[in-house]
Amino acid sequence: MKKRALLFCMFLLFASPKLLAAITVTLQSTVTTSTTYPGYYDVKLSLTGFDNSLCGAGYYTFSVERKQLYPVAQTTWSQMTLSPSFPADTTPDGVYSGSGYTQLLAGTRFAYRVKVTYSGNGCATVTSYTPQVTCEGAKPDFRLGMGQINPPTNGDPQTLCISDLFINMKYCELEPAYFLEITECNRWWSTSGNYSVYKWYSGTAPDQNKNLQDFAYESGVTWTQGPVPSKVLLGGNITAGALAGQERYYRITVATSSPTWMTRGALLRVDQGCRVTVVEVKDEAEMAQLAETEKLYPNPVKDNLNVSLKSDQLIKKISLFDINNSLVNEKEYDGSSNNVAVDMNGLKKGMYVVVIETATGVVKNKIVKE
Repeated sequence: MKKRALLFCMFLLFASPKLLAAITVTLQSTVTTSTTYPGYYDVKLSLTGFDNSLCGAGYYTFSVERKQLYPVAQTTWSQMTLSPSFPADTTPDGVYSGSGYTQLLAGTRFAYRVKVTYSGNGCATVTSYTPQVTCEGAKPDFRLGMGQINPPTNGDPQTLCISDLFINMKYCELEPAYFLEITECNRWWSTSGNYSVYKWYSGTAPDQNKNLQDFAYESGVTWTQGPVPSKVLLGGNITAGALAGQERYYRITVATSSPTWMTRGALLRVDQGCRVTVVEVKDEAEMAQLAETEKLYPNPVKDNLNVSLKSDQLIKKISLFDINNSLVNEKEYDGSSNNVAVDMNGLKKGMYVVVIETATGVVKNKIVKE
């Protein structure tokens, strides 16, 4: 037994430092609304290190990396500089604790990690990566029940009773206010004066289920356009207004102040029973384009499609594409007006994508030719 103990001590004395070297590093994050940079969040990254080897006298050095996850999904990490950065390790005791800072734009999501090197004073050089942490600027999102809202892959209705239809504002945090709206519309998100119900809320949007039918009759909601129905989120056809007779759909809009307003929308269809289909989901950019093209009417259209954009959106060219993405009609304009009529006679029945080039950008929307 004594011989074995002696051999083990000799092994510890002469063993390669690299064999014994080991460190444990952790990374944590905290996200708060920035008081210095409007529209941004302050991200605090807290790093700890501990030398598990028998050396315990080295120094830590750091290299911070990140990759964007949303709205662009990057696959590679890139180096970045924190400001202020992690404090330098000046005490060779094998232990480190420090924090660094960066900024995060509202509506974006990044993953961060730190490459940590431990060496010096006879300690073997060891390099290790911290587990990554994910930081996100608040943005609106929602779920049906416990599942993420996405169109069904096979196009069939989701087997979900209307009484179980909830909105769950995932990823909403830190915002001082949020907004929720239900609007009766047709398949192409067009409202044309149909009723809507909405409400502004103060405080942080809840990451918990909110029943949409109950929401419509909460205290403090505002109803627009016509009499208040006895129920919302019903199947069947629209009974009043310019869209009367068309199949009824509902536009669900949620927006968060984060601290810049971010908006997301979902188009729902309810059958005559109690099943719900999520037809389409629009992100921030698509919802902005939808607001710009609210006066693309009538939709569906038979003869002339009226295009009425904002005053600064002077129309330069309008192109029509069929469902095969083939150009079927195109006309250029002198860029002096934001209101034009497009002749739809001669086009076959079906769905078309309208691409409107203006002095300030490009607007797209879907219309149906009857």
